[in-house]
Amino acid sequence: MKKILIGTHNNGKFREIAYLISNKFKKISPKSLNIKSPKETGKSFVSNSKLKVNFFSKYVNYPVISDDSGLCINFLKNKPGVHSARYAKKHGGFF
Repeated sequence: MKKILIGTHNNGKFREIAYLISNKFKKISPKSLNIKSPKETGKSFVSNSKLKVNFFSKYVNYPVISDDSGLCINFLKNKPGVHSARYAKKHGGFF
């Protein structure tokens, strides 16, 4: 069976992405391989996704897929954007 690493430590994101991938692939989590997450230092969702794919690819010899997401609120000039998780943590976290 082919393998694919889904580059997230977020269990909800892992399930959402895994659902979209064919059952021909065994879906692997970096958590199951004890790989820590890289610092997300990109200035966009795309750059953070690429950063994570490149980071996790150093640990496996099969395909890696990753994403980045956040809240872009028009009224707040598309903030907090890539800083959504930090913003949420600063203000009490997600429910």
